Amino acid sequence: MPVGEAMMALTLKKLYSKNSAVIRLMKLSAITQATLSPIKLLAKAD
Repeated sequence: MPVGEAMMALTLKKLYSKNSAVIRLMKLSAITQATLSPIKLLAKAD
């Protein structure tokens, strides 16, 4: 059983690290969209 638990912990860690990278990418894209949308609005206003 301890071996299985260790394997589960490892896979969870791997999944978590992958997810955190995805979350980081999502945050980055959200930030870029938040900064780009006002610029687009300003460009449309002109």
